[in-house]
Amino acid sequence: MAAFLYKEFLAIRGRWIVGALLVFTIFLGAATAGISDNEWIMILHVLVSNLGMCGMLAISMGLFYQVAGSESVWKQKAWLHALPVSRKTYIASKYWFILILFYVMYSCTLFWYSMVASKPMPLNMEAQVEGLYSLMQSLMFICIAIAALEFPFALLFGRQKAELVKSGIVICLGLAFVTWFFFGDLSVFDKLGDLMAYIDRHPVMMMTVNFISNVVGLVVYYLSYCITVCCYEKEVGYGDE
Repeated sequence: MAAFLYKEFLAIRGRWIVGALLVFTIFLGAATAGISDNEWIMILHVLVSNLGMCGMLAISMGLFYQVAGSESVWKQKAWLHALPVSRKTYIASKYWFILILFYVMYSCTLFWYSMVASKPMPLNMEAQVEGLYSLMQSLMFICIAIAALEFPFALLFGRQKAELVKSGIVICLGLAFVTWFFFGDLSVFDKLGDLMAYIDRHPVMMMTVNFISNVVGLVVYYLSYCITVCCYEKEVGYGDE
């Protein structure tokens, strides 16, 4: 397992990614130590939260395919024939690596937040900042769920077919949204302000929702792994011996 994880780390050029994260951490620490203006502190919070969300999307839309679709079927057979590992270990390494990437990005964002949060902010900015970071956990759950849907297609049929499936889903959702926008009830937008105010008044409930969402996301992720393992044996033609 460790060797497969290291292989995926090299496949995505992980040393460059680690170096970029370290450089940004040093830059953020220096910037935080050198400023005291409330406006600049808010800019740093926006920068950190946006970078965290962009990192999640980069993993979901870019690094995912470098891991899940990096080998063709015959290369997968060669790996499993040449090495004393089972198909479950091979597939699990890819699932584990993507999950680790998401949680490393989330942990980095929280660490950067703790650095910037060392500077005091006015009370009227705290709600806005917390709202920015509350989106991170929800976005991570969405990205994990998308990865769970894409993994079986990427591992069994390759990157191109997986991207076609993803594009089809996005197009269907887009058409559904456009249809609702023209013919649906748009009064829901008037209630968004009330929803945000309700969220601000019930932080404990939102923490519970986020926790349940993460548990559901991990369960869906595990079910995706089980489905991939089951289908992989039938598609490739052999299983564990």
